[in-house]
Amino acid sequence: MLKGQNIICIASSNWEAMWVNSQHLMSRLARENRVFYINNMGLRAPSMAKKRDLKQVFKRLRSWFRGVRRVEDSLWVYDPISLPFYESPVARAFNRWALRTTLRRYQRRLGLQRPILWAFLPTAVSLVGGLDEKLVIYHCVDDYSANPGVPRERIIEMERRMLGQADMAFVTSPKLYRDKSVYNPHTELYGNVANVGHFIEDSKSADGPPDELAQISGPIIGYQGNISSYKTDLELLLHVARSRPQWSLVLVGPTGWGDPGTDTRLLQSLPNVHLLGRIDYERLPRYVAAFDVALIPFRVSESTQSSFPMKFFEYLALGKPVVSTALDALAEFGRDPDLCRIAANHEQFVEMIEHSLQDAGRQDLIEKRINVARDNDWERRVEQIGDSVQRRIEELGR
Repeated sequence: MLKGQNIICIASSNWEAMWVNSQHLMSRLARENRVFYINNMGLRAPSMAKKRDLKQVFKRLRSWFRGVRRVEDSLWVYDPISLPFYESPVARAFNRWALRTTLRRYQRRLGLQRPILWAFLPTAVSLVGGLDEKLVIYHCVDDYSANPGVPRERIIEMERRMLGQADMAFVTSPKLYRDKSVYNPHTELYGNVANVGHFIEDSKSADGPPDELAQISGPIIGYQGNISSYKTDLELLLHVARSRPQWSLVLVGPTGWGDPGTDTRLLQSLPNVHLLGRIDYERLPRYVAAFDVALIPFRVSESTQSSFPMKFFEYLALGKPVVSTALDALAEFGRDPDLCRIAANHEQFVEMIEHSLQDAGRQDLIEKRINVARDNDWERRVEQIGDSVQRRIEELGR
């Protein structure tokens, strides 16, 4: 297990946002190491015409004025200011100077000598060699160049440089491994996992379903996660809701993160569709526990084929049958319909939900899913990743 290290993490998600890899991993590494967590600097330029983007700009400015804040005994969070205009040489030069200067100052203040630079974003390439780091890790969890609104060619160029300069890399899906290992021979594949204990224990301690779901008639066909048009197949969800009006389609999560143009008005107009918005992570297991069937309705695209949805093991941790679109990362689990049914088209997706409803209450299958989830828990994954990092440090004699 990795111990006694200083880590500067260039994160892919803000600490206060929905928890993804960067928060799960760093919160656990901070038990035995000191972590300086740098909130997501963004990959696309904000649109001044979009209210959501303007709010994010002002929110970031307020956080920047607060400076570094301590959120755990050995974990500090900082909101940097950067210009997300990566096509501009002037903006890139400013970002490199501003971020290096600021991080060096806080690095001295916090006593973070010889840190591990652990980057979840390719934009961190500007920091390599500038923080007296003992090790550079690129942790790729998405095909960032396929995200909407980003400068695709510039992101690809930065990522290849990042891979070339990193001492090691981690990826979360088979496709990412195939794509990234070409540029870094020390690339390792660790798929996404879940905070299994949180979901199992919190659902058991809950006293019935949340109030928002208590009044909704079943069966409840549910999804939890970001609802964004570049990843979520909104047309598929419309088809499900219209094909089976007797089902209640419950969508839990924020709308439009990463894609502010997401339009859910058609879904909201249907009486059997319920968009509940973002739910606090501590309360989330109670909502998923109320699902009869859990969905992963992702568009099949360049972006989603590079991702491993963390929600898959969260669903299994509560014993839920899962129906998904045809994602490469879930193909292995799709061979066992007790764990996941994979649909090739909209009609088949509805059929798979019907099959899942028939065995949703079988206790033997519920236990089988929970056991698979237990083998894919963050506690175990962090230990595996930490061991890999420790081995690499020893190999390099650092």
